[in-house]
Amino acid sequence: MKKLVSVILLGALIFVFGGCAKNNSSEGGEKVEHSVDVAKLAAAGQIPEVEFLVGDSVDGVKNELFKLSSGMTYEDFCSEVKASRNELQGDMYSGYVSTTEQNGYTVLSATYNEYNSVYCIYPTDKENAKISAIAVQGPAYGFDNSSMKNYVKSAVDGKSKEAEITSEFSFIPKSSEGATCLRYEFGAYRLEFYFSSYDELSLTVLYDMNLH
Repeated sequence: MKKLVSVILLGALIFVFGGCAKNNSSEGGEKVEHSVDVAKLAAAGQIPEVEFLVGDSVDGVKNELFKLSSGMTYEDFCSEVKASRNELQGDMYSGYVSTTEQNGYTVLSATYNEYNSVYCIYPTDKENAKISAIAVQGPAYGFDNSSMKNYVKSAVDGKSKEAEITSEFSFIPKSSEGATCLRYEFGAYRLEFYFSSYDELSLTVLYDMNLH
């Protein structure tokens, strides 16, 4: 009888500890299967849905944004303009790549697929500045705008923090509008997911804290 009770107790302990291990795999929630290794890519300065990295040159990123928005390279665009016997006037980028100054930073932005936008940020007054942050309003790391906060939290390997929203960039969602922020740190990189008042993903931002 004692032997039977011991076996039952042992089984119960295995079940309890097994359940705890499962729940602790992602900050108290069950780990979900996600096809993208978010931590690995973020630690390399990459958002896989765009063709450039945090730390890339401003000119190179500007060309990639032009291509993303217009569907052709800047060189091909200029060739088409010349072929149509029109004059090349000033900065031909401006119709596809917006440039604004915000809080000591320059923001390059482009819209693609009608509703999605990319913002690339660098310090305005820093000579030979590199892109210090990339923000994507659209699919990022395999998540889309219907991804809920708990799903993202359970899909990313790493310790998250629900952070206060303090950025004053115009494209960053505001706490006053019900937005919340989920923050991760991977080496020198900080990854932030912003969620709407409905807890749906609205913006993803990757910073290199050594450049930003």
